Amino acid sequence: MRALLSGYYGFGNLGDEAILAAIAQELVRALPEVEIEVLSGAPADTKSAYGLEACDRWRLSCLWRALRRSDVLIQGGGGLLQDTTSTLSPAYYLGVLLAAWLVGKPYAIFCQGIGPLRRWLWQRLAVFLLSRAQLLIVRDQESAESLLRMGVRKPAEVAGDPALLLEPTAPEETQRWLKETGARLPDQYWLVVPRQIASVEEAVTHSVEALARSGRLVAVLPFQVADEALARQTAARARGLALTTPKDPRIAASLVAQAQGVLAVRLHALIFAAVAGKESFGVDYDPKVAAFCQAVGYPHSPQPTAQQVTAWATQVEDGHGFLQPEAVERMQNSVRYAFGRLAELLRQAGAASSA
Repeated sequence: MRALLSGYYGFGNLGDEAILAAIAQELVRALPEVEIEVLSGAPADTKSAYGLEACDRWRLSCLWRALRRSDVLIQGGGGLLQDTTSTLSPAYYLGVLLAAWLVGKPYAIFCQGIGPLRRWLWQRLAVFLLSRAQLLIVRDQESAESLLRMGVRKPAEVAGDPALLLEPTAPEETQRWLKETGARLPDQYWLVVPRQIASVEEAVTHSVEALARSGRLVAVLPFQVADEALARQTAARARGLALTTPKDPRIAASLVAQAQGVLAVRLHALIFAAVAGKESFGVDYDPKVAAFCQAVGYPHSPQPTAQQVTAWATQVEDGHGFLQPEAVERMQNSVRYAFGRLAELLRQAGAASSA
């Protein structure tokens, strides 16, 4: 059986790469015989990082060939079907679904965020295509409600982010990566994961400076190459260490797991921390960040003050636990159930194609 994965893969965003790595990890675990191909913005990088077959997502001939030799198209997760950041996003991802429908391939919407879709054309096309998905699983209740408002009558199941199941690299592999990049992390450090968002940058910088003034060692980990300059600036203000962006999200998960605490402007940094049982403070620039923090118990603010962050760090050092492990476990169980449904679809499609 053969699965074709479609998402925002091959663009160096560790959150989306974590989704890809988790989907591949869990599919192989459930179906060792599965063959996986990825529609990627950088096929060579995807193949190098994960050992998966990959083709150029922008080449129409490549897309058609990949669809024809696959048994199931899996699209997700992440917020792919929305037109707030770009009109190209729904055009591309709905176009891939339309291509699958035209060649008669079953497809699954897997742990995706849906909406907002403001343009009538994207709404109508989404209703047509999502109603015909063999599996429709969204990442939150708001996405399920958005589908109902658009007119999708096919019931959507709700599960968490696939990255909730991602396994980090072993400590020795992480140490090897640190050595290769020339970074020397102290045994104890507070990790900051920034993002280039003008409305939060100053607040995060002041908070990081306050952590440093209180004697805490700070390391700054960008989740995208575009954030590396910001990471260096933030680290310099705190006399801390700026790391580079690892290509493998499992290394990022390992670095998060080894920190004393995490101040993050990235959803997947918070997910990595929650899975590792680490305390975090979320900078909720986006409703999805606020929703996750509320669900697992993390303190959060759209513009945290230095006093808020240092008080949180002191409480963490004193043994105060904000994280609610039972909430994380519930989310993980929902994702495990979603993967079970996906594996069953692949089995059925593989059996049908070989019959």
